[in-house]
Amino acid sequence: MLLVSDKPYTLSDKDSSKSKLEVLLQTTLGGGTAKYYIKDKESSAFSFVKDLTDVPEILETPYQGEFKVITTGSAVVFGDMR
Repeated sequence: MLLVSDKPYTLSDKDSSKSKLEVLLQTTLGGGTAKYYIKDKESSAFSFVKDLTDVPEILETPYQGEFKVITTGSAVVFGDMR
């Protein structure tokens, strides 16, 4: 799925014993930038995690929390939530 820049996404899982969930991100920078942010359910603001590169990565997101990417230029990010 193509991720929209600066839009929060939530992952959910029926197993409430998990503390983290994973998202596989494939980024194509093409002259732009992409940054990954997370927010747990108790936080009011997102926290910066890392700059994304053109290398596919599996990143963690908090259980019942949210994640988002912020892109600039022609960067695009595809996500596969698991």
